[in-house]
Amino acid sequence: MESVFTRLVSKHKCLLACLAIFSVNFPAYGAQVSLIPVDVSLYFLIGLSLPGLFLTIKPSSWQLSSRFYIAAMVVSSIGFCYSVSLASGLQMPLALSFGALCLLMTYLWYFSKDFYGQNPEAAELAPHLRLVSIAISLASVVYLGQVWLVSGLDAYLGWLLYGGVVTFIAAAHVAFTARLLPEYVVTLVCQLILTAVFIGTMFFYLHAQASLPWLMVSFIGCVVIFHINLIGTELSNLQKQLTKKEDEDSQHLTQEQLFFFTHDPATNLPSYQQAIVRFEQQLKGDSQSAYAIVVIKPKNFAYVNQVLGHQNSDIMLLQLAYCLNRETSNLSYLLNFDITDRSAKLARLPSLEFMLAIDLKKIGHDKQHIIEELSQRQWGRYLQQ
Repeated sequence: MESVFTRLVSKHKCLLACLAIFSVNFPAYGAQVSLIPVDVSLYFLIGLSLPGLFLTIKPSSWQLSSRFYIAAMVVSSIGFCYSVSLASGLQMPLALSFGALCLLMTYLWYFSKDFYGQNPEAAELAPHLRLVSIAISLASVVYLGQVWLVSGLDAYLGWLLYGGVVTFIAAAHVAFTARLLPEYVVTLVCQLILTAVFIGTMFFYLHAQASLPWLMVSFIGCVVIFHINLIGTELSNLQKQLTKKEDEDSQHLTQEQLFFFTHDPATNLPSYQQAIVRFEQQLKGDSQSAYAIVVIKPKNFAYVNQVLGHQNSDIMLLQLAYCLNRETSNLSYLLNFDITDRSAKLARLPSLEFMLAIDLKKIGHDKQHIIEELSQRQWGRYLQQ
């Protein structure tokens, strides 16, 4: 059952997204730490995240997990840019924490089924995806605990170790995926390379061997490839869903369309093709079934057509078909050619012929007598008129 928190977030996600963007305000003393690359990076990341935020606010075609990854990455990116601009003792712990969260959110999505979309072969990766997701989550929790709770250890060296674990897990995932789904390898390798560059640049920045612009460039590259892949994957999945829905809609016919495709327009009787389909269905359903086919052809109808004209003869043909069908509608031993609840024991053949099928298993007495009576006596008063 959906929790109260989830419902509140779902109802107010538009307001929360706006607050997340516009509540970022750098303090005045941040100007002491070269804010220009941070400002540019922040604005760039917010602009890059707008498509994702728009799709987050519009959840009709997006799953909850995809929206969560986008929102978490946006918050982590803004937090990282905010933390590196601080001129206080919390600058490095916050920067390390938000950097670790960005790596965690990045690979949690790559390790989820959402990255592979509706690919049926991805089901074989399910146990592996759960394993690597747990591994990278545990590594992130351990590192964040070390940053904030264990002050005696070197957090900078811990970042390098944590980054090495993330890189190793990501490389193992690439190798495992290459055997089953090689089409995803290029995407995973690109993300792996940019992630490794960011981890290395962050380590050198912590030791004052890399400048802030280089750090922001590496961070932006890591985040940009994530957003591009996530939005591209989700749009591809959405396109597949729309295509599938269009195919299903095209295969779904209305009652009027179904009647038009299966009935003869001149007599409103089932067509010859429909009669053959129904007859084959009955034979496949009961291999022991036996039928007698009776073909009826009105006499002198060509003369009627010449005297009365095509329009009037079509009306007569429609009336004749109605009368014949009415006479046979209550005969239980005749096969119903209609696919709906409508009773149609008569089918229109090519030219001016009609067909009915007698189920011989439903006739308890003389079969030949029933066939002759049905074909001669019962139809005589209609066919001789």
